[in-house]
Amino acid sequence: MTRILLAPSRYIQGPGALRETGCHASLLGRSGLVIGGKTALSLCYDTIAASLVEREVACHGELFGGTSSRGEIARLADIARTHHADFIVALGGGASIDAGKAVAHEMNLPVIVVPTTVATDAPCSA
Repeated sequence: MTRILLAPSRYIQGPGALRETGCHASLLGRSGLVIGGKTALSLCYDTIAASLVEREVACHGELFGGTSSRGEIARLADIARTHHADFIVALGGGASIDAGKAVAHEMNLPVIVVPTTVATDAPCSA
């Protein structure tokens, strides 16, 4: 039986890693859409946005609607198009990260995963 390991091309963690988002995102494009839940956005968006702006990368934060339905993914993809996103930042717990991954997949864009809960394995799954 064959086995396949799907993992991210980069995995970064540690003190201050959130403040380094712009350094890594600037390799992906000039504009990003940050998708997250209410708590995750309120706790992390300002740090991520400042890091992106420092690298001259535009960003827009968007509240995840709570359910990864086709309608929600289409809504978020439309927002990404409106803001000319070159990449997606999926921020929060499992559901919002799944939504961000789905938007990135739909649009054929790279995704940065920023988990904010210890229970998620999202950074290590395809």
